[in-house]
Amino acid sequence: MGTQQQRCEGVLSMRFIHSPARGDGKSSWSGGTQIITGGAFGSVRLWSIPSTKQVGKRRRRCCISEVNAKCMWSMPVFGSSGDGVSDMLILPVLTPHHTTSIAATTSTATTTKPLVLLSGGASSTLVLLNTNKCTRKAFSTSITPTIAASWNLHQLASRELAKIDAKACLPDRRWMSARNMRLIEYRRLTEEGGSWWCKIGLVTNAGWVFAAELVWSNNTPRLSIRVVHHTPRIQCFNSSNVRITNLGGMALQYSLPNAPVPSSDCVRMASNNMIWLADVKGKKYTMPSKDKYVLCEDHNTLEVLQDEEVSSGTKSESSSENGIILVSLDTANQYNRTSPATRNTVTRLSLPMSSRTPLALGIHPGGEWMVVGCGKDDSTSLRLIRLRKKM
Repeated sequence: MGTQQQRCEGVLSMRFIHSPARGDGKSSWSGGTQIITGGAFGSVRLWSIPSTKQVGKRRRRCCISEVNAKCMWSMPVFGSSGDGVSDMLILPVLTPHHTTSIAATTSTATTTKPLVLLSGGASSTLVLLNTNKCTRKAFSTSITPTIAASWNLHQLASRELAKIDAKACLPDRRWMSARNMRLIEYRRLTEEGGSWWCKIGLVTNAGWVFAAELVWSNNTPRLSIRVVHHTPRIQCFNSSNVRITNLGGMALQYSLPNAPVPSSDCVRMASNNMIWLADVKGKKYTMPSKDKYVLCEDHNTLEVLQDEEVSSGTKSESSSENGIILVSLDTANQYNRTSPATRNTVTRLSLPMSSRTPLALGIHPGGEWMVVGCGKDDSTSLRLIRLRKKM
């Protein structure tokens, strides 16, 4: 990567690395803070920033370059593809004093060099970065972490979709890229802590939700996913508004949003882990006849489907209004024959007619309020929604 490209690369994601507590309860990093950043061209960098005492009270607001921040290492994780780092997840490492089989959160104590799960912006690639194992190339003074494993999320999702509907067509790779990764549960499988298991919630750009299980055993990671929610299938109708079912091509594809779907942090309700995300409206194609299918598609007859049929005998709420849905990340009923689009959808909240497309979601730490940012072009608005604590 050239110097000019490094200078122009923006930061797409950033995470603080929590310092482990010492025996006296104080942070072992009293001298500073570590931040890991993901760039628009796929560069991941670890920064060491001095403490506020070293910076000074008068310089609480300043650029990184002004506080003598040091770049500990930098490396491109997605090769020559140039994909940006759309999201990253810092995985905790349980210390020996932790008991086994206990769910952990992001506040769990970590080592100074944890594992980091990275998501590629357009290639739907997941990379597990081992920052605890760094190498130094010959005749070089810099060190770089090791890539423990990488997975093709689009390929994994395609295999799982085949179990639900063998004829369905998965959306393009860029739509299947994970833009929101949240740690749900973390357990140690051995007393020494060398083997562990964790469950991760993934929300893609298209509004699909996956529940991933990552197992680390004998220094070998294994990843598997389950489809817990997907968008509605595109439906085709003739000029008389009668649905056509015996079709391929467009009828086997899924509805896509106009922009990447926003989602919230994981929330826990009634002992279940759930997540809020924007609802994707069902789409339909109006076809004068089967013979004019291609002509119809070229004339852009794609429309938003009103009250689209989700499954046999079941209709969703009116999709003419923008809305948000609450999806359960529970995979206990993964073998149920009903579609994940309806099986794991707990509730749907319709936004006012004047609201634009949801672009951002944020939940208050107490779980009582949620802010939804809506907008289109130069028009933006914020909606404050009061949530029920118990569903």
